[in-house]
This record gives sequence, C-alpha cells and structure tokens, in this order.
Amino acid sequence: MVPITPSHKVDFAVAKDLATASSSHWSVTILRATLTKMAKSARVGRIYLDYLRNERGATAVAPYSPRARAGAHVSMPLAWKEIAPSGAFASKRPTFAVAAFTDWRARLKKDPWKALPTTKQSLNALA
Repeated sequence: MVPITPSHKVDFAVAKDLATASSSHWSVTILRATLTKMAKSARVGRIYLDYLRNERGATAVAPYSPRARAGAHVSMPLAWKEIAPSGAFASKRPTFAVAAFTDWRARLKKDPWKALPTTKQSLNALA
C-alpha cells in the first residue's frame, strides 16, 4: 500500500504503471521473499506483491481482516524492513491466523500503516 494524493496532472494509467514497475523491482530486489506471479503454486513460501489491485473496479482484502478460507488467516500489513533480505520474514512466509490472535495482537500497537491517512505524497513530478 502506497498512499498517493489524487492529482489532475497524473492519470490513472501512470499510477498503475508505477505500481507495476515498483512491484517488479521489489520482486527482483528481494527475490527469495516476494514475487509478482499470481499462480498460487509459484507463491509457496513467498509473499505475493499484488500490483493488479491497481485497476479500476478491483477489490482487495482489507488489512487485519480474516480470509474466507480454511484456517482463517488474517490479511496482515507488513513493514518493508520485515521482508527485506535481512528482515524477520526474509526466508519464511509469515502467517497470521484468527486462532493465534494472542501471538500477533502486539502488532496492532506498531501498525506499519498507521501513518497512511496523514501521509501526503504525489506523483506530480512524473507529469
């Protein structure tokens, strides 16, 4: 999630291209931990960078919400430093389940997305 202030100078296609390029860059930079391929078979043990949510009409799972799948895993926002090559999850894909809430509830106090509503940045330099 990257907060971008809407702008009349940068259209949706430019923002989408930036998301695609950024995801591709990260999947190469931290190759072992992330990928951009949608195929579930390719995602085993890795974090999927879903740049395809940057499409008009696309939906996404809200942070901290349980998935409607066996195990009720929770959509968890991660800080980039957690998945960087030296980060906590660099070699092991993290999972967070509703049943294990007591194990991960402390994460709610250090939410990496806490500043999103007040973050002001734009893509006007690209215009």
